Amino acid sequence: MFSKSIRVVYLYVVAFIFLMVSIFSLVTTANRVAAIIFPEPNYCRVYDEWDNVDEEICIPAMRNWAIREAITSGVTFLISTGLFIYHWRAIEKERGNK
Repeated sequence: MFSKSIRVVYLYVVAFIFLMVSIFSLVTTANRVAAIIFPEPNYCRVYDEWDNVDEEICIPAMRNWAIREAITSGVTFLISTGLFIYHWRAIEKERGNK
């Protein structure tokens, strides 16, 4: 009985962690999609002179970076959501709700 309750607590903790990862990666994905739509050349590190930003180089570079980051955070969201669902179903099975 005691080991079963430890297992349920473990499953709740792991499910909570995956839920938090899913939420944070979803927020990051939304932020990166916004960066694809509205790139900010102020953050670009490509300069033609000391203070002038070359927007012809900077905007595509920022979009490419945002696309890569959106894909990464989107995949993280999918994986963590799948693992959350798996652990939640394991919790339901342990608790006898299913």
